[in-house]
Amino acid sequence: MRSTILIFVLTVLAFKTDAQTLQSVTDNGSTTSNRISINTGNEGLALLGNSYLSFKNAGNSSRVGYMQHDGENLVINADVGNVRFTNNVGIGILNPIYKLDVGGEARVATTVITNSNSPFSNSSVLYSQGGFNNMFGVDGTWTSKYFGMKTDGTFVAMGGNVGIGTSTPDAKLTVAGNIHAKELKISVAAGADFVFNEDYKLLQLDSVECFVKIKNHLPGIPSANEMKTSGLEVGDFQIKLLQKIEELTLHLIELNKRNNENEQKLKNQEKQNMERLKQQDEKIKVLTELLNKKG
Repeated sequence: MRSTILIFVLTVLAFKTDAQTLQSVTDNGSTTSNRISINTGNEGLALLGNSYLSFKNAGNSSRVGYMQHDGENLVINADVGNVRFTNNVGIGILNPIYKLDVGGEARVATTVITNSNSPFSNSSVLYSQGGFNNMFGVDGTWTSKYFGMKTDGTFVAMGGNVGIGTSTPDAKLTVAGNIHAKELKISVAAGADFVFNEDYKLLQLDSVECFVKIKNHLPGIPSANEMKTSGLEVGDFQIKLLQKIEELTLHLIELNKRNNENEQKLKNQEKQNMERLKQQDEKIKVLTELLNKKG
């Protein structure tokens, strides 16, 4: 009986001596070159309070980053370098299919650039406050092609038509409303200087008068109904107006020539009349002298 009790006591002492806690292990040193595996379906490692998991260099033990819970938020921070994720990252979504997949609204304070080597380099969405002179752009894969501008005053690129106030633009720029501009410059292929060519057939004023009475608008100028229905090509219309001004100038030049000719004719006629009057005065004077001698 005594031997049995002795064996039991020795066995308990042996188990008590071999049993160790994590505290007793770390009291003897906190580093190991062995792999630590936690194989459980339950909680494997818990950090309590504001404790954090630190990552350090093996050589100088300097910290390069840490993971910590501050009581409300989980913080992942890199003291040096970057925090990198090599696969897809999901925020608010369990199965991300993009490099960054956000299941909700997202806010970017400064810059979103998919390829920082060059502006608008096959990016889907790009906005930058600091780089590339401040810009906003949509590019590449969307059916609307690409859009871009710079706040330094340079308009970068635009694919297709642009509509302001309309969803169906039929030109490079379609504006359904008023445009307020300080100055407007239109490139034209040619002016209306051909009016001053010697072989230009200038319509006479009586023909213009006849046309206006019948058509109720100038020759070569669209009618009011045509303008209302089809609108105006500003560049072409300005050339037509210039043509009419130049035609009017030619008519004024011709009228001025006629006025000068008529004025000269009047002067000549007046001179001739004066000569005739002078001759008549001379004749009257001679006759008067003859009558006086006879009397």
